[in-house]
Formats: sequence, C-alpha cells, structure tokens
Amino acid sequence: MNIETLLVAAICLLTGLVVGYLLGSRRAEANQWTRAAPSIAKHAEPQMPPASRSPDPVSAENLPPEVISEIRAFLLKGQKISAIKRTREATGLGLKESKELVESWMR
Repeated sequence: MNIETLLVAAICLLTGLVVGYLLGSRRAEANQWTRAAPSIAKHAEPQMPPASRSPDPVSAENLPPEVISEIRAFLLKGQKISAIKRTREATGLGLKESKELVESWMR
C-alpha cells in the first residue's frame, strides 16, 4: 500500500466517524424531545374550539344585497377565497358548500 491509499482510507474513516457522531447526537436530541412531549403538551395553551356555525344556514336567496355586492366585488377582483370566506360568514354554510356556491356564481 502506498501513502495515498492510506490517506484516503483515513479520510473515509474519519468522515464515517463524524457522520455517525452527528447522526447519533440528532437521534439523542429527537429522543429527548419525544420523552419531553407529554410534559410540554400539558403546559401548552388550550386550542380554540372550531368557529361556531349558525344552526340554521341562511340560503343564498335570502342574502342581503350588500353582502351579495361584497361577494361580487371580491369575485371581480379575482379574490375567490375572500368571496368564499364572506359567503361562509353570511350563510353559515361549510367550506365545501360555500365554495360550490361561489363557483356556481362564477359561471
């Protein structure tokens, strides 16, 4: 064996040791967080309940004219998501139903 082969072998060995050390320390860090997760979770802030919906969704035909004009303005500006959000607020419909309603108005 010549000196070049020994140097390449030594570099490969050192690289393997460094990579192994880094992976091992990452694994230990991940294990530490996994063990700590339950104690962290009990100190976390409570999540907000889902947005309340009106028990009786308002039909699209019964929307006030100002709400309809707001939704149309959003659509004219190309702001489909804002139109869907406003429709949901005004009608109490779910996301899917509001999206379908807005898309039917776009046709």
